[in-house]
Amino acid sequence: MKENNSATRRHLLKIKIIAFILIFVLLLAYFNRVLTYSSYVVESRWMTEIYEEKENSLDAVYIGSSKVYAYWNPNIAWNDYGIAVYPYNCASQPLMVSEYLVREARKTQPDAVYIINISTLGDRGMKDYVMHRLFDFMPFSIDKLKFMDYCLDMADLSLLERLEYYFPIIRYHSKSTNLKEGNVSPNSLKDVNGANILDLYFKRITDLTDEYKITEERVEISDELDQSIDSLLDYCEEENVKVLFTAAPCAENEEMRGKINTVADKIEARGFDVYNFAKNPEEMNLDLATDYYNKDHTNVHGSIKYTRHLSEILIDKYGFKNKKNDKDYESWNEGYDAYQKYITPYALDIELDSSCSRDYRLEEPEWFGVSAEEPCNEVYWKKSDEAQGYAIYRKCDNSSWERIADITDNSYVDKKVEAGRSYTYTVVPYRMNNGVKSYGKFKYNGVTVQF
Repeated sequence: MKENNSATRRHLLKIKIIAFILIFVLLLAYFNRVLTYSSYVVESRWMTEIYEEKENSLDAVYIGSSKVYAYWNPNIAWNDYGIAVYPYNCASQPLMVSEYLVREARKTQPDAVYIINISTLGDRGMKDYVMHRLFDFMPFSIDKLKFMDYCLDMADLSLLERLEYYFPIIRYHSKSTNLKEGNVSPNSLKDVNGANILDLYFKRITDLTDEYKITEERVEISDELDQSIDSLLDYCEEENVKVLFTAAPCAENEEMRGKINTVADKIEARGFDVYNFAKNPEEMNLDLATDYYNKDHTNVHGSIKYTRHLSEILIDKYGFKNKKNDKDYESWNEGYDAYQKYITPYALDIELDSSCSRDYRLEEPEWFGVSAEEPCNEVYWKKSDEAQGYAIYRKCDNSSWERIADITDNSYVDKKVEAGRSYTYTVVPYRMNNGVKSYGKFKYNGVTVQF
C-alpha cells in the first residue's frame, strides 16, 4: 500500500514539474512577445500581420527591406485594381534571407506570387538589429530555428551571444518598466492593409536629381550571396513557386548598383523575371526632384506611381482578378477606408483617383505664394502659356485637402478663413486633352500661412 502511495506521489510530482515547465515556457513566450512589441512595434506590423490574412487569399507577397514598404502601397493597388498584395518585410532585410521568408509565407499563402526586392543585398554581414527584426515576430517552428542558425552562423556569434536571439526577453527586459497600455500590441498599427504610415513618407521631399546615377557596370558579389541566390532559385524551381524580382529605382552608389546588376543578370540567366526599375524611373513618371523622401525611398507621391506601374505588370503577367466586390475580401475594403485618414492630408484627389488624367509635362506654377491680409488670403502665381486653367486646393490646419476653385486667372482670393488658424494652399495647372482636363505637376506640400 505504501509503495502504491509513493508511486502516486512520484507520478503527481512529475505532472507538477511538467506543468510548471509548460507554464514557464508559455509565460516566457508571452513576455518575449510583449516586450519585443514595445520596442519594435512598427516592424512587427510587417512581420506579423501576414499571419492574420486568410489562408491562400493573397494575390502576392512582397518580400524585402524598407524599399518594399516605401515603394509599394497596398491600398492604392487594392482600390485601383482590387488586388491583394501584402508586404512581408522589415527595414534592412537582406536578399540573402529571402528563401527562408518565402518558405515561411508559403505555409499560409502557398499559391501567391512572390515578389522579391533585390536592392538590399545584405552582403556585408548580419547586423544584430536586423536579426531581431527578422526573428522576434516569427512564430516558433523548426523552420524558424533553421533560419536563426543560418543568420547567426553568418554573423559568427558564440553560443552566449546567440541567447538573446533565442530568448529576446534578455534584450528587452529593461523595457518592462516602460510598458504602457496601447504600446504593447501591434494592433494600434494594423487594419491599413500593411501600408506605410511613417511621418517621413508623407511629409518629406528630397531632390535626387544630382544623386541618381545609372550604370551598366557589373561588380562581383560575395560567395555567400551567390550561394543564397542559387539556393532560393533552386527552391522556387523545385516547388514551382511563382516568383519575380524587382530592383527599386533609388539612388544607390555605383558599387552597389553594379552588384545589383550582377544579381539581376544571375537571376535572369536562370530563367526568372527581373524588373530593374532603377534603370529608367521615368517609365513610371517618377520625378527625381519631388517623389522621394531620401535617396533610398519614395515618398507617398512616388509610391503611388510605383504601385500603379507594378500593379499593371502583375495583372498583365498573372491575370489577377479584381476582388473589391468579393465578400471574402471585405477586410481589404475596410483597411482602405481606415487608411484615408493617413493619406488624404498629403495626397490630392487627382493623385488618389486613377481615372484622373495626368500630364507630367505641365510644370508646377512658378512664383507661387500666399499672403494673409484680413479678412482673406490671396493665393498668387505666375501664369503659364501651357496651362488652360488651375485647380486651387486648400487644407485647414491638419485636415484633408479640398478643392475650392477652378479658375483661369493667376490669383485667387479665399474669403472663407478664420483667425488663429493655419491654411495651406497648392495650385494644380491643367489643360484639355480630347475634352478631358489633364492635370500637371504641383507643389506637394503647398504654401502655409497663419491667418
